[in-house]
Amino acid sequence: MSTIFEQGKSPCLLFLDGISDVRNFGAIARSAEVFGIDGIIVTRKNAAAINEEAIKASAGALLNIPICQATNSTIVLKNLKRMGLTLISCTEKATQSLKETELNIPVVFILGSEGVGISPELVEISDVHISIPQSGQINSLNVSVATGIICYEWYCKSNL
Repeated sequence: MSTIFEQGKSPCLLFLDGISDVRNFGAIARSAEVFGIDGIIVTRKNAAAINEEAIKASAGALLNIPICQATNSTIVLKNLKRMGLTLISCTEKATQSLKETELNIPVVFILGSEGVGISPELVEISDVHISIPQSGQINSLNVSVATGIICYEWYCKSNL
């Protein structure tokens, strides 16, 4: 991951908080790789394994994108914040829309598990809290689908 900062560009990272489903993990990696995300950080606890099923779901993207494991999520994110990255929590409870958010900056998108969401301490240290506008009655996207939308929006805004 250190080489990302040496490339002289505004890095974009995903931080997956407790995402344990290998199919979701694979699909997230696939979207991340397609849209040029620089790396994925996973929590040590409740993290999906990088196994054959995850690699298949990622269409091989897990073999092409840097993955790091955080032993202490709060410390890792605070260090990234000190390095100049903006921490953005992505949750349906947020009032700021993804569309209204400045994304052409060094950023870490924090995404939580579908069952529990993002842990409160990570939401608390985040600089920005965003949601994806929705009009359906369910008002809930699968985490891999939401991540794909976020990655696409970042790609569009950072490649103008």
